[in-house]
Amino acid sequence: MRLSYEPRQLRRATAAGEFGRVAVLFGGDSSEREISLLSGNAVLEALKRRGVDAHAFDPRDAPLSDLIARGFERVWIALHGPGGEDGTLQGALEYLGVPYTGSGVMGSAIGMDKLRTKRLARAVGVATPDFVVLSGAQDFEAALERLKLPLIVKPATQGSSPGASSAYGSRCTAREGRTARCRVRSNTWACPTPGAG
Repeated sequence: MRLSYEPRQLRRATAAGEFGRVAVLFGGDSSEREISLLSGNAVLEALKRRGVDAHAFDPRDAPLSDLIARGFERVWIALHGPGGEDGTLQGALEYLGVPYTGSGVMGSAIGMDKLRTKRLARAVGVATPDFVVLSGAQDFEAALERLKLPLIVKPATQGSSPGASSAYGSRCTAREGRTARCRVRSNTWACPTPGAG
């Protein structure tokens, strides 16, 4: 288990018995709760099969301070969307001194914003599909003109699936343009852009 935050006194664990008591955080309050429950349960079962002392922990049902009170030594983050992937949880865990999996506070915060992630990736030379920022129906028409179909329309700061829609034909233009106050990236069916969701 690779940890993003490791207090100096914590020795890196390599064998199942060395991880100590592990909380698998899943569920939560975001619009991605259901998928988080599925992935969290899968992680929990996989860790248990490997002999890790892993336990379910839903932050919707208990405060994060209970991680300390219940003796958890590490956290596996399986929360999705705002509050789980945006740096908020990571910052709280660092404040509590609890090591966790995944990206750190800044990487999580940047990665949750698709526009910021794309701009950062381009700035360091990572090829990413072209995109357009939308603020209304007229912007959607301009995006269609510039990027062509098919398109993926996504909210800028949600997780990978809430609010996402595909635009394949010309009938979708008005509807997508009215309902999407979000950012668009073209989909050339290439490799997914890291952090773009």
